[in-house]
Amino acid sequence: MTDEQLPKASEDGPFFRWQIGILTLNGDALLQACLASIIEHTCHRKDWTVFVIDDGSEEQSLRALRQIVPFFEMEAQERGCDGPMFQMAEGRANLGIPDRWNHLAMSEWTAGFQAQTPYLAFLNNDVQVCPGWLEALEYAIKNNDAGMVCLNQKPTSIHEGGEGVTVRPASSGFCFATTRTIYETVGPFDANYFNFFEDKDWGIRCWRKGLGCFDIPPEIDHKVGETFRQNERVLRPDMRMKLSRRLFRQKYADGLEDVRQAIESWAKRPFKYLLDGKELECYPQKADMEVLDVV
Repeated sequence: MTDEQLPKASEDGPFFRWQIGILTLNGDALLQACLASIIEHTCHRKDWTVFVIDDGSEEQSLRALRQIVPFFEMEAQERGCDGPMFQMAEGRANLGIPDRWNHLAMSEWTAGFQAQTPYLAFLNNDVQVCPGWLEALEYAIKNNDAGMVCLNQKPTSIHEGGEGVTVRPASSGFCFATTRTIYETVGPFDANYFNFFEDKDWGIRCWRKGLGCFDIPPEIDHKVGETFRQNERVLRPDMRMKLSRRLFRQKYADGLEDVRQAIESWAKRPFKYLLDGKELECYPQKADMEVLDVV
């Protein structure tokens, strides 16, 4: 997707090229580390805005969030990065990941930014980004038929010929990017999944619209499962994983052979990516197709 195909900025408002959405649930320390890494590695550009959405945290955590978000906006300004805006929405109820992602992409909460932010990044609060992260995501989306692009998490196994780029049925939802145009084409995340398989489902739907899913360098830090461990009583991950897997099987009971063939085809095509400021190209490594066998 080229710049010419992206929505144009509103004449009466700032142009924030990227909306960075961060989902949090009783994760004050995790969120602080996440925001600190964004400021550290993104303040060289001013075309981004941060929107933190709470998914039903306890009151003590909410009180902390009301201080954390404006604090980091001031931190960005003190670094001379006066473009970004930091906002927060209090969910007041635990509605799950896909519901909140939909709110970040297309809801009244972000209505004022939708014309100005053609690119969307979705982050868990247990992620810490690295140098070049936003540039890598933007380059991959613009230069490939990609609907969903995720950064690798440490440590990444560099396969021969793959150079750290992987084509897969669906990218993981801990740190991925797309555009509003693609979101509108593919449709909203299926809120029935609540906390699991929502990224896999959306990835499958990307493939069926002719848009691939890829994991790319650079590597970022991801405290895998930390949010679930901190909120096990509220999220009940074991039960919801089983329910989501069952829903996925039912939804795609007719099979996913078309997606498998699309992935096989893409593995034979060169993928363009950006790493350390260098424009590179490789044939992506195929990921495990296990999710396609779930049904």
